[in-house]
Amino acid sequence: MRPNLIFTSLAFVMSCMLVIGSFTSCQPKVDHAAVIKTLDSSYQAVEAAEKKFNSIDRFNTEQFFKGIKADLEYVQDNYQGEMDYDNAKLFADYRSITKLVKDFGHKHTRLKKEIQRTKKQIFDLKSALEAGATKDAAGNNFSALYVEKQCAQEKRIAEEVVTEIDEMVERLQKAQERYNKLFPDVEAAFVELGIMPESES
Repeated sequence: MRPNLIFTSLAFVMSCMLVIGSFTSCQPKVDHAAVIKTLDSSYQAVEAAEKKFNSIDRFNTEQFFKGIKADLEYVQDNYQGEMDYDNAKLFADYRSITKLVKDFGHKHTRLKKEIQRTKKQIFDLKSALEAGATKDAAGNNFSALYVEKQCAQEKRIAEEVVTEIDEMVERLQKAQERYNKLFPDVEAAFVELGIMPESES
């Protein structure tokens, strides 16, 4: 007697479906708690650095650097002859203040945008994970490996932003300290060289 192939085939198909179903339905849910904690820490670090950044008075800082450049241009335009070593070195040191934060206005604008972009990226990823999203806006699956990679990237960018803010604040402080130290001697040099602007004489 021939075996009932129809029932045998159906039984095989059903068993395969059960096995496949067990693989799809029993996959463990990815726990993103550690990643969310890292993202939250990075966000707070950027926010703390942003407060330092916002303490910078952009207008007055730009005027500060413009004033130094104007002084140096005035010397160049009004002093004739060869300058002695001490005064030449003094004005060179005075010029070095402007090099501490080159192109301040451009850097300030770029960094302000980078702070906002970084905060938004971290916030969006953290919110999506907390809401249980399984894909990002581009359709990429939130696998453990993918999420960890994105988290590491956002953490690195956040650290770079914080470092750049700290460096800018530190360099601006050095610029002010160097100016406070040199400017009395610069004024004295103006008098010595006979080129003190009329409004200041």
